[in-house]
Amino acid sequence: MVRRAGQSAKQHPAGPVFRNPVTDEWAMLLEASPARVVAEVIALRGGGVRAGHRHPYQTESFVVFAGELTVVLDDQTQVHGPGAWVSIPRGRPIAGRAPARSCSMPG
Repeated sequence: MVRRAGQSAKQHPAGPVFRNPVTDEWAMLLEASPARVVAEVIALRGGGVRAGHRHPYQTESFVVFAGELTVVLDDQTQVHGPGAWVSIPRGRPIAGRAPARSCSMPG
């Protein structure tokens, strides 16, 4: 199930599923409210957000379920495996790559 430009998200029993064709990431929305968004994210080998970006208003956190999540934070490359909790403070530049299966959530 994929959301394409001009289409609404397709519904999976657990929540809507989206694909980002630029980053080759798949995300299943697990929770959404004005206060937080929680999504399970799967990034295939070579996928991920390679360009540095910031989240000015929220802390972003990941729990790694499988694979390796490589994060570049403050010009330092960190590799995180299954069970790792990674927290990125709001406003800090971040980039990352995979393959990994993780859960992205605020703080």
